[in-house]
Amino acid sequence: MSTVIMRLTASDFASYHRPTRCDLRVFLRHRQEQEAEPGPYEIVLRRLGLRHEREHLATLGAFASISSASLDEQVKKTADAIERKVPVLYQPAFLAVEKISGTDVEIVGVPDFLILDGNSYVIRDSKMALRIDEENHPEILLQVQLYGWLYEKSCGAAPRGLQVYAGTGEIVTIPYDGGTAALRELERLLTLKQLSTEPYEPVGWSKCLGCGFTDRCWSKAEQNGDVAFVYGVDQSLARTLYSQGVRSRRDLLARFDVASLSEVRRPYGNREQRDGKAAEPFRSSCSDRTT
Repeated sequence: MSTVIMRLTASDFASYHRPTRCDLRVFLRHRQEQEAEPGPYEIVLRRLGLRHEREHLATLGAFASISSASLDEQVKKTADAIERKVPVLYQPAFLAVEKISGTDVEIVGVPDFLILDGNSYVIRDSKMALRIDEENHPEILLQVQLYGWLYEKSCGAAPRGLQVYAGTGEIVTIPYDGGTAALRELERLLTLKQLSTEPYEPVGWSKCLGCGFTDRCWSKAEQNGDVAFVYGVDQSLARTLYSQGVRSRRDLLARFDVASLSEVRRPYGNREQRDGKAAEPFRSSCSDRTT
């Protein structure tokens, strides 16, 4: 009897980071839960992204399109084209089997372009983002780093370079770290996919806007009276309270008053801090314990 191998992909980074960081979105997509259809704005962005990609492709000269209905065939065509030193490959595919945290996984990546440079290739991905950096788009850096690692696993040598064709029209160079950061992040995402029950993820208006699971998560949080709906509870505090068994507004009122809540220590950067003055918005709520 064959064993089903877990698959991790470069797009998993985007699942976690976009539109904002969310553990639950990774979990739900892995289980193929129904998402809302993309809205008009998202559809326009996708069309612009494809146009941006194809306009750049047109500047690269003759190319081989590696796309295929079958991933295995796409991977094989990529290997053959690299061996023949085809100057430009469009939508090549890489697949490697790796053990992460004791689990055998398939890792898949499909960069936009491979461009021959001497005896090796530059990996270049097309993105509409204007700022290609850790602060604004960590998922892009992780994707491109993973492509580099997959290329090295497949070809036995590191790529000539890693690049992003940004929305500004600029070619941004990404220093290759051997895939260290990408594999570390994949290990964490693998843990999320392997969970037997969904992880807690506090909702937030600006945080959830644009996610395909917004209605699903928002309605569930409302039904449960999620503590994240309480005025003054930010994402960090909601997680801290949840870890202490405080799941709802009712739990909060039963467990804390303003003084005791102000002593709760929650993560703040690389350290912890007391809630302090942030507990003041609870004064009126904590005085009404029948709500």
